[in-house]
Amino acid sequence: MITFEDLENNSSTWRKPFFAIDYSNESEVFTWLKDEYQHLKAANRWRHEKIKNLYLRYKGIQYESQYYDRRQGDKAQTSSYRPTMVFPLIRDMIDERTARLLEQKPSISVLPQDDEERDKVDAKIAKRFLSHIDYTEKLNQKWNRVVKNAKIAGESFLYIPWNPDKGPLHPKFKKGMVLPDGRVIQDNVHIGDVEIRPVTTLHVYYEEAPSKLWEDVNYLFLEEYEYTEGLKKEYPGKDISSDINGCTFYDFEKMEEVTMQGRTTKVTFWHKKTKYLEEGFEACFTLNSMLKMGENPYKDPNHSGVPMIRFVGTENEEELHGESTIEPVKEIASQVSNQINMSIKQFMLCAYPKWFVEGNSVDIQQLGNDVGVVTVKAGAKSPVLAQANPVSTQMLDFTEKLIERFYGFSKSNSVIQGQPPAGVTAFVALQYVSESENRRLSTEVMMLNESIRETYDMILKVCGQFYKKDDDRTMRVIGKNNQWLAAKYDPSSLAKPYSVLLQNQSALPESRASRTQLVLDLAAQYPDLLPREQVIEMLGLAQAEKASDIGSAAARAAEDENEHMMDSKGMMEPMEYEDLVTHWRVHTMSIQDIGFKTKAAPQAQKDMKDHIMATEMLMVDQAEKNPSFAQLLTALPMFPMFFTPPPVIPNPPTEAIAPAATEGM
Repeated sequence: MITFEDLENNSSTWRKPFFAIDYSNESEVFTWLKDEYQHLKAANRWRHEKIKNLYLRYKGIQYESQYYDRRQGDKAQTSSYRPTMVFPLIRDMIDERTARLLEQKPSISVLPQDDEERDKVDAKIAKRFLSHIDYTEKLNQKWNRVVKNAKIAGESFLYIPWNPDKGPLHPKFKKGMVLPDGRVIQDNVHIGDVEIRPVTTLHVYYEEAPSKLWEDVNYLFLEEYEYTEGLKKEYPGKDISSDINGCTFYDFEKMEEVTMQGRTTKVTFWHKKTKYLEEGFEACFTLNSMLKMGENPYKDPNHSGVPMIRFVGTENEEELHGESTIEPVKEIASQVSNQINMSIKQFMLCAYPKWFVEGNSVDIQQLGNDVGVVTVKAGAKSPVLAQANPVSTQMLDFTEKLIERFYGFSKSNSVIQGQPPAGVTAFVALQYVSESENRRLSTEVMMLNESIRETYDMILKVCGQFYKKDDDRTMRVIGKNNQWLAAKYDPSSLAKPYSVLLQNQSALPESRASRTQLVLDLAAQYPDLLPREQVIEMLGLAQAEKASDIGSAAARAAEDENEHMMDSKGMMEPMEYEDLVTHWRVHTMSIQDIGFKTKAAPQAQKDMKDHIMATEMLMVDQAEKNPSFAQLLTALPMFPMFFTPPPVIPNPPTEAIAPAATEGM
């Protein structure tokens, strides 16, 4: 059995850097990995103990009596005069901070590194694919978990590997099929897919970079707990046994280290691609056996080789690990709970009224809460019912001041919590207070947005490398009336080098209430500034089917037509029932790009021009029938662009026909 003392003694041993060993020698690699893994576990021992305590504080377990009560199954406390109630300030603060950070998820744009028209079309497919992953993998829920864990523990991770056992069954390889070399497929074969899984920092160990910068960390270890029998099937011929002493984890429900029977600790190691290790390195091992080792499987040149994104709670200068949001305010929260428990104890002891009587002057049994007569001995004073003041006003005021200080240091205020300050009712004043608090979170928002951008970037790189064209994959896209539809796509569109960027944010307030009020004020003050449809869009109502207008639907349809024709899939005929003016504007705007003239395929150029000309023909026909529509065309400065209307032939003058002479006159 390996003890912490053994690990600490081992931590003082100097080890070569990984690239300096013979990483083609399995025995030498296994020794280095096991020693470094044990060293990092020892180095992080006290940090992990502190993190466990922070999780307990988030759960509302602060007092030692609570600790033992929880371990014994929440047994009733022995004394009602010793309350151990925890005021849930920390939980409220963490939940609020997480919700505020994720309230406005950043918009992502995917840009090709080349200006080819085909690359632009593929970039649109990649953007839609990320929306598909967002939907199918429930990324919002996973981001909520990793952000909350980062706020509690200081940092957390999103694990994004390629999982060959995920996805639908492979269309070609079936269970029981005999391969050309005579082997028989024993299990179902899947086409594989990207996996996105939150991981707490308690299961991740990484290099101690002297620079104290995350980007200088070259390698990390990930702990997982696998079925022993499953590992034997996956790695036949390896010496795998149930690691009873090592396969333990801290169970927060039982509040103790527990051993998992029938499981083994599997550790995966990734080394980045560096100038000393150009191909990177990946290894998988248990504490008594090397399972696999070799070059890093992530071959994308822009992929670091480590399928892990780190989310940080708070960063301190010259510190590598993130700091918990709880750390600066945990003592205030503890004191608030102490004050409240002290007040409860005083209430329990002093709140009930007491009878004050002379000794042996009354019958004690006659004293009670019911109406009655109490007889007093001659010469004795009458009984007096009195009540002590259990809690002073100063203590209650001090407790309230501590709570205010807690939320102040937690970067929160009454406006954020939905309680405007007394006397402040103006919208602008409330917006200013709210934005002032959001400004204090700007650093955290910036770090979170960058982690989200890196997540999308890594998803594209993993899928672009491992997706195959014959997988017959589909993705969910937004179709008519904002409904999700399944559409096929070419996975090779994901394999191109893209730049995943954060889009510039709108100048509108982030709060929905503030944004609604500002848009309505602008629409009322400047009625000609914003069209009605744009006001609906800015209010966020355009996502609803009933609030969608013809113009926005026509614009989306025209963009789809552009994509279809620029992808050399043939020309699409315009229809007379379409919003022709909107279609014409979208089509003509797309051909103003220099890429259309210099890099678009000749057939795609011809299809676009023919489509615009056919649209203009329909517009001229409609103008002849509808004078109001003809008035709209006069406002289009470049109309017509390709279609030449036939000359108007004036009608011949009508000759007067003399009435025929009447016979007999």
